[in-house]
Amino acid sequence: MLNEMLSTEEFMSFSQKVQQLREDEEITSSGINVGHKYKDLFCPNYKDQSGMPFPFNYSECSALTTAISMLPDGRVFSCPFVLDLDKAGEFIGPNMINSTVQEAWFHPNIEKFRNAEKVNCIGCAYYMKQCRGACRATVLGYGGKIKEGKLLGKDPYCFASLMRK
Repeated sequence: MLNEMLSTEEFMSFSQKVQQLREDEEITSSGINVGHKYKDLFCPNYKDQSGMPFPFNYSECSALTTAISMLPDGRVFSCPFVLDLDKAGEFIGPNMINSTVQEAWFHPNIEKFRNAEKVNCIGCAYYMKQCRGACRATVLGYGGKIKEGKLLGKDPYCFASLMRK
């Protein structure tokens, strides 16, 4: 993935450009809403949701918090982005033809992905305020792993450390 994706600095630059577009008078007066999900660290009026209950507190994307995905053959899986990884089988659940919704939703492979603690995000001033934290699929795609309930590895799109304090 390294040669196909933006670098941390390039993603930060992209995020700055999104904020500049939001502040452009012509765009603002047009009523167009310029959105940027997950890591909106430059938006000063991003709504702080950290006091809301999970999953409305911005601690997660919607993968496995409000929906579950299914392959054409009926098997459920954790996240569409994980399917392209060598580790995909680790996060595929049962076939819905032979399982109940509850069995699929609470399958150990799905729970492992859903509940992996974002250890590098804990204590970050932006987490759940302007950022949903590390993307599990991105961390896994860049060589990370989920071990003992913790997401281990780096999200290359986290540019919090590059922000001025």
